[in-house]
Amino acid sequence: MICDINEKRLSWQSGGNTMSVPLSNVDEAKYSGDHEAVIALISVGRNAREIAVFEVNGELRCRIAEPKQTTFNCLGSNRNNDVAVLATIYQIGWRDWWFSIDSKNAIVESLGEGR
Repeated sequence: MICDINEKRLSWQSGGNTMSVPLSNVDEAKYSGDHEAVIALISVGRNAREIAVFEVNGELRCRIAEPKQTTFNCLGSNRNNDVAVLATIYQIGWRDWWFSIDSKNAIVESLGEGR
């Protein structure tokens, strides 16, 4: 499934239909088969990002804020997660760290150092 990002909308194809949600400041978005959802990384303020998870029908499942002293950088796949988030953690020496996305509980969980 390919996600299309423009200035004010995030769109994707599902079952032959185009789904579209109003969403500004989308940095990137990916479909996750593990979650059966579209996961978007969005800017929400000066140097702050959050994750928005949408059902394939366009309904918002959850939003996940960055943990304290953490900056979300990008989405990718890592350690058996088809979509994970790479972040910088400032409290442990400015390290890159991978997090899995738990969209049922609206949290991210540590996967380990980003190498």
